[in-house]
Amino acid sequence: MSDIPLGVWRYNATSEILPNSSNKKKVRWSLMVEKTTKQEEREVSIKAITQTIEALKEDKPLLNTDVETLAVGLKNRPVFDKSLDNPDKKPELMFIKMPTYLRNYVYMQDYGINDSALMLYQIIVDKFNRDTKKAYPSQYKLALETGKSVRTINQNLKALASVGLIEINRTGIRQNNEYKPKLPLDLDELLQRFPKARLRYLKHTLAVEKLRRRDVEKRNELLSRIVKNGGKPASAPKQGETQTDYDDITF
Repeated sequence: MSDIPLGVWRYNATSEILPNSSNKKKVRWSLMVEKTTKQEEREVSIKAITQTIEALKEDKPLLNTDVETLAVGLKNRPVFDKSLDNPDKKPELMFIKMPTYLRNYVYMQDYGINDSALMLYQIIVDKFNRDTKKAYPSQYKLALETGKSVRTINQNLKALASVGLIEINRTGIRQNNEYKPKLPLDLDELLQRFPKARLRYLKHTLAVEKLRRRDVEKRNELLSRIVKNGGKPASAPKQGETQTDYDDITF
């Protein structure tokens, strides 16, 4: 239970008007950090979290604020450039070094490998200890960092282990399990070994190729109409077509 946070996001009554909005409240939150492991204070922390949840649920205007208002100014945030030096180890500039072939496992849904399982693998890699050559986060910690239930964490761990992406060493009741992330397979080997992944990959390849060919045909037809029109913009879409049919052309 050591990974259950004692810090509590405390709801403050003070609010302010968000820029470029009318009567939209921005609630301030503050993190109360408590460095202790006493069960009594842990229970107080759980009570405070529960009270905060109830207060937030009752604040309907805040919860119903549209995402455009909440995201005001975020477009001006700096670009995340992983090539920048980060000698001071600033958290906002750090990133997880991932094996390139992990992306191949997006075709492994039929074997229990979904997006949350892939995120879990990445977090285990991030927790990897270079000295012990293993990671040992608790299931509670993993649940908090992925936003998933402990049950889902266990399911994803079993799925990752079943396809050879991690090795799990169970260490007993009082200690966290140990995890060793394994190097993912390249695409050819993955598809040869797992037939359902091969089928899913081929179906997806076919669907994407059909879409690409459709877009190429539409582009060629559009260019042909422009040429016939003496280089002027093409006329309105033909019967049965919409402007969206052309706007959606992508390459």
